[in-house]
Amino acid sequence: EAREWYHREFDNKNWELQNVLDNSGIGATIAHIQGANAVAITGAVASFPNVPLGLTGAQIIPARNVAEDWTIAGGRPTNAVPVAPNTGEGVPIILAGMRSGQRL
Repeated sequence: EAREWYHREFDNKNWELQNVLDNSGIGATIAHIQGANAVAITGAVASFPNVPLGLTGAQIIPARNVAEDWTIAGGRPTNAVPVAPNTGEGVPIILAGMRSGQRL
């Protein structure tokens, strides 16, 4: 039963960032957003709904490790197709695939 749940919830899923929209203008990759300072994030505040003011990109987008906390970014599994960080449509960014730290 646990195996079925795992496959249903995580296999072949992408990673949606509900609180990080694709129209921030900060950069073309998630690494650009992760490297942004608090001034850049605050300047693009409309692209970061539900994210507290004054945070840096590194506080929103966690570094790759086993204990990744995606709470601020609103990270969750999704079946939706990937959406690049610079698409400009005002929709959540969706990263292709999932890393092991996102599954924990």
